[in-house]
Amino acid sequence: MSFTALIMWHFTVLEYVCSTPTIAEDERIAAVATAMTMLRVEQELGIPEHMLGMSVAAASVESGFNANAKGDHKFSRRGKPKAVGVLQLWPWVERYDVDREDVLSSTRFWLGHIQRVKKKTDRQCRSRHPRTQWRQAWVTAVRYPKPSGRCREKPKHWRHFLRLRRIYARFMPTMKPALPYSGSGRNDHSRSS
Repeated sequence: MSFTALIMWHFTVLEYVCSTPTIAEDERIAAVATAMTMLRVEQELGIPEHMLGMSVAAASVESGFNANAKGDHKFSRRGKPKAVGVLQLWPWVERYDVDREDVLSSTRFWLGHIQRVKKKTDRQCRSRHPRTQWRQAWVTAVRYPKPSGRCREKPKHWRHFLRLRRIYARFMPTMKPALPYSGSGRNDHSRSS
């Protein structure tokens, strides 16, 4: 990621966090730091540029960027939370040596799981558009398996992801590559007298 893109992502995350009503003012600095850490992990794992921000959108919805968040009490018989951490991962992920309360560990696992599932959904759903392929893998990875698959579904984080991408697009300058001048052809309107 270029220095310019990194700065633009920082502004994007800052605006996204500050405009999210579920994040308290005193928690915003920590939320921005968590989001930037998650973006670095996305970059390290080779997430394509058009999908950067997936984990940030998910963390915003799931925990409000709180690494100690505990949820999904209704699925437990004793009222203990099933989902823990910034991405609200369930206990089964601990079999893979994941610390659910550690942002780096949970983000690496979450994104890696989506990357693994993507291979399966590419075969099952047969979409040609890269963004649709990633969306299908995302919803399949974070939801309970369905025999017919989840090819036509979207994750609950999807609209938050699109909002984050719109903010990024507003900050990122549009840079069109210059076309080389050929000096010949029918469209050359320069006339020499």
